[in-house]
Amino acid sequence: ASFARMVSRLGESKPEALLFVNVAALLDKLEPQMPDQAKQVIYELGLRGLEGAGGALAFEGRGVRSVLYVHAPHERRGLTKLMSSEPVDKNLLKIIPQTATSGSITRFELAGIWTLVEDIAASVGDQQYRTFQQFVAQAEAGLQMKIKDDLCASLGDEIIAYSALPTTPSPLAMIGDVAILLSVRDRDKAQMCADKVLREVARLAGQQIRGKMPPPPPGGQGGQPQPQGPQWNQQEFGGYNISYVTFPGLPLPIFPSYVVTEKYLILSLSPQTVKNVLTQLKTPGPDVTANPDFKDVTGRIPQTYSALSYTDMKRSFETMYPMAQMFLPMIMTQVQLPIDVAKLPQVQTISQHLFGSANCTVSDPEGITITGYSVAGGVGVAALAGGIGAGMVLPALTRARTQARASVCQSNLKQIGLAYHMYKADHQDQGPPNLDALTQYIKNKRVFKCPQDPNPAETAPSYQYVGPLPKEARPDAVVAYDIAPRHNGRRNVLFHDGHVETVPEQRFQTLVQKAKAQ
Repeated sequence: ASFARMVSRLGESKPEALLFVNVAALLDKLEPQMPDQAKQVIYELGLRGLEGAGGALAFEGRGVRSVLYVHAPHERRGLTKLMSSEPVDKNLLKIIPQTATSGSITRFELAGIWTLVEDIAASVGDQQYRTFQQFVAQAEAGLQMKIKDDLCASLGDEIIAYSALPTTPSPLAMIGDVAILLSVRDRDKAQMCADKVLREVARLAGQQIRGKMPPPPPGGQGGQPQPQGPQWNQQEFGGYNISYVTFPGLPLPIFPSYVVTEKYLILSLSPQTVKNVLTQLKTPGPDVTANPDFKDVTGRIPQTYSALSYTDMKRSFETMYPMAQMFLPMIMTQVQLPIDVAKLPQVQTISQHLFGSANCTVSDPEGITITGYSVAGGVGVAALAGGIGAGMVLPALTRARTQARASVCQSNLKQIGLAYHMYKADHQDQGPPNLDALTQYIKNKRVFKCPQDPNPAETAPSYQYVGPLPKEARPDAVVAYDIAPRHNGRRNVLFHDGHVETVPEQRFQTLVQKAKAQ
């Protein structure tokens, strides 16, 4: 049933590629081998309420139509509950200017994200949940507000976002105009929260900047002292006070800004962009719906939705491609790969084949559908393929990380072994009384910590020292070893001749008994 529903979302288009997962059956097979915490996280995410998920691609016109379908007919929770089933107001598109290279409108409860984070934190274990609560308490103390009761409660469920790249390629093209509008339920509370958050962000950013920049000279022009740290500013525009922060000495045009109107909290990286948004709200000018490319691609997807996103791929590429040509030689020099920029194709050669991409999300009692139209298929199917690919790759990555940590642990013991023999050479062939005696030869204290040791670095070493060995000790005598079997039930052991082995627990116990008998 889930598979048939997915295919039906393509309409009359014939699918060229299909990808489907029977989520319910897959979890039935996997969950018996999962720890209880993993099962609880899956439940809180809402994955247990899914029957199936799949994606399909079909050629249509000059582009590709894509569908990602999540069959969720049961009670929604977690991720599946976040997306509203109520359609978003299409008039919100009039806020996005025609010059925007990307934009989106969404109906989305931000408070739901915080609730989901809390639920997941509570499900992973008491200790982790207490750590999470302590972190939240510290953050709220610094902000002097409650994240859920103040910040989340002050905001509505409508989000408008857009970015507009400069028409002339320049280093600033990577930033451009970026604006986010969040609908507000309580203007005064939203004003208070935005003010405190921006001041805290400015404070933290200022600490980072001061830590990485050389100290300024004692005086500026005319002997006047130069400003230190972030500067808080306000400017009146159109009856509203725009608040923004400047960072003296920072060579980037980034000025975090915000203003709160009767309907929206407007966020940007520039007060000029905030002014542009206020002007568009008061005196609407040409908006994104007047863009012929927007009309074309959005006309190929459902017209009622809870979320819509659009990207002008052609204009974005035409702006960013010259930037890539500027930076590519520098990047290639770093990796020692020669490249002749003159042999790259002209921007028109590629951009003539590009057009916009659009994606919309529809949530109904049976499930969630993301439909897209673009040059190469929408983001939905790519997200599904990426998720399935991640599910296949993550176990391999986990094994690789575990092996890498075991290798670091072995390297630590080898360094301890080298320091052990250096100590003996300096002390008439007598071994050190303990590992602390080796710190004069090992300056990096992390050498005494196994990467798999969950205890903080400042606590006791991860390795047990057997003690000074007799001068006639055999090459295979044990010098030190992992205190616990942290490497898939095995331990790393340092021997008298300096080599390190990873041994199973049974052999380790035999080696320890021999060491005690020496």
